[in-house]
Amino acid sequence: MAKLYFRYGVMGSSKTANALMVRYNYEERGQDALLVKPAVDQRDGARFVASRAGLSHPCIYFSDLMEMTPRQLKPYACIIVDEAQFLTRDEVRYLTDLVDDWNIPVICYGLRTDFKGELFPGSAELLATADVIEEVKTICWCGKKALCNARFDESGHVIKEGEQVVLGANDKYIGLCRKHWKEGNLGPQYLRAHALHGQQEAQPQPLGEGVLSVAQHGAVPQLLRPVPGVRMADEILIEFFHRRGHENHLLTSFKSSS
Repeated sequence: MAKLYFRYGVMGSSKTANALMVRYNYEERGQDALLVKPAVDQRDGARFVASRAGLSHPCIYFSDLMEMTPRQLKPYACIIVDEAQFLTRDEVRYLTDLVDDWNIPVICYGLRTDFKGELFPGSAELLATADVIEEVKTICWCGKKALCNARFDESGHVIKEGEQVVLGANDKYIGLCRKHWKEGNLGPQYLRAHALHGQQEAQPQPLGEGVLSVAQHGAVPQLLRPVPGVRMADEILIEFFHRRGHENHLLTSFKSSS
């Protein structure tokens, strides 16, 4: 007997990669699986599914699926639905008809809850009606199981207000454990990366009278306002500019200011 499966997980738990591998497994055994997604998901382009791991495959929209006749669906051994959280309750009930009346297995992959911790309508209906419910697991940055989907802005602040559906990937969302989701804590790795990104974009500003500072002049940095009696460690300065390919200019500037 066919069954309706709901395999849920947080952002970054490889749900789409799992869906694509299941499709491939059917193909490898000489059977066809129909890959479907809601039309609202346009991140990977029209009628196309792609994972962060680099796997991809063409698909149809859910509206295309609903227009297919039993004769057109008969050749398929399975229907795989990605981003199932975006389905409506009526669309999920349509999937139960495919399972119960046409005996076609349906496997749905999607989020359980949104960035506010609230169920998506499609996920709520799947949790209520699916024959089999399975979790696609991943971990928070702290090592605990990730349960929550955190949405964050360009400054790295976790957002808990706004529209339920805002398309994005690692640039907007991350899976966190409940504790760090409540705290809005994205973890030290993200904070370091964000700090480095901010340093690259920030424009150097004068530090004030009597302070040794580095300013940008074209593509060549130079030392400004050397302070009498204040000596900075040569190795620190050399390392600072060496990373930017200006070691020789630094030595010249430093010696002339001594």
